[in-house]
Amino acid sequence: RYYPQGMLFDVGSHCVFANHNIIKYIAAYLNSNLAEMILNMLNPTLNFSSGVIGKLPIIINHEVMAEIDEIVDDCILIAKNDWDETELSWDFSKSPLVESSKKYIHETVTEYINNYKQSSLVLDRNEIRINELINMSFGINDNELIGYKAKSTIIHQRTTKEDILHLISYTVGCMFGRYSLDKEGLVYAGGEWDTTQYKTLPVDRDNIIPILDDEYFEDDIVGRFVTFIKVVYGSDTLEENLKFIAD
Repeated sequence: RYYPQGMLFDVGSHCVFANHNIIKYIAAYLNSNLAEMILNMLNPTLNFSSGVIGKLPIIINHEVMAEIDEIVDDCILIAKNDWDETELSWDFSKSPLVESSKKYIHETVTEYINNYKQSSLVLDRNEIRINELINMSFGINDNELIGYKAKSTIIHQRTTKEDILHLISYTVGCMFGRYSLDKEGLVYAGGEWDTTQYKTLPVDRDNIIPILDDEYFEDDIVGRFVTFIKVVYGSDTLEENLKFIAD
């Protein structure tokens, strides 16, 4: 991970402090197959102490530094955008499934998964190139690292079911006023309540959403969810969208 200014760390997640000019080169090296192989020889356990990291040999190759910096920036941007699409991120703004201009959820989900696959391919290419540049800097042939092949960076895998579950989670957040279709990011998590922030989709008035097998309350979770889908995607595609979600 690359920490921006102002971040803190603890003993369970050490940090490397380095000159700004070489920090991304070091990040690339620590994520390379070569560094992984050496670390596994030095300490074949789950965690690496600062002492183990300090024993890693490193060769700073200024001839490839500009290219590596560019690749690392690209990787950081892809990983950050991926993380920011989850509600756990401080910078989460809105469910990506409600930002599309498409009227059918299955088209939105397909587009979203295809974008994820494209990002994964870019990360794969970036990691392969980083390994090539690091190995070249150390004078190592790729064939010498048998068993250490380029692997995909872990970003959130996209499946239709997971995407729908995330959409439902975001919808419930809108029902309670945590989020709003009128404003990006976290709208309410305590403090002073402002009803004007929820014009497109009003918030549940009593802050209680019943979950029942049968329709009994007009403001139960199913009824409010149907309203949300109608508001976001339109009434003309409501039945198709509800069937897709149910399936």
